[in-house]
Amino acid sequence: MAMGIEKGILYRKTEALLQEYRAMQARVIILEADLAAHMGRDISETQDAAIQGMYFARQLSDMPRGNEVSDKTCAVADKWREQYGKEFHHVWKMFVLDKENLEHELRLLKQDMARIDAAINSLLPVDKDIVTLYYVDGLRWRKIARKVNYTVITCIKKRDKAIWYMSKSLFGKWKVV
Repeated sequence: MAMGIEKGILYRKTEALLQEYRAMQARVIILEADLAAHMGRDISETQDAAIQGMYFARQLSDMPRGNEVSDKTCAVADKWREQYGKEFHHVWKMFVLDKENLEHELRLLKQDMARIDAAINSLLPVDKDIVTLYYVDGLRWRKIARKVNYTVITCIKKRDKAIWYMSKSLFGKWKVV
């Protein structure tokens, strides 16, 4: 271990976050695509508002309308609401909740990634390169050592020290357990 750094719980949590970073990037892309599929649909409106949107509201004459449904589209919408309203309401609710859950997950994931990025950016340039090449780019130690002109052992020690430092940034603990 580098300079007597213990691989305590915060060190392991930091390393686990780094190991998941590429999967997090992929998940962000997938969530954004799923949310883009929801775009163009105004799911903030209620079920009743959606059915009201089916009504043909054009007035054919200056005569006032009565209380009865006069056009065919409106009659079909009302009949459909009576027949399938409860099931539709359940599906509508699931659709709205699905979009909200996707947005929430995306927001949390982006916050976590921003924290990781800030911790990586706080490292010295060579340490940043080693951590990025190993965890983000997925390179093997020999290739990393060649790129940064250090031995494999030195790169591993620098990585250990960098993760220890990052754990302080990520978790606000100045004494890593």
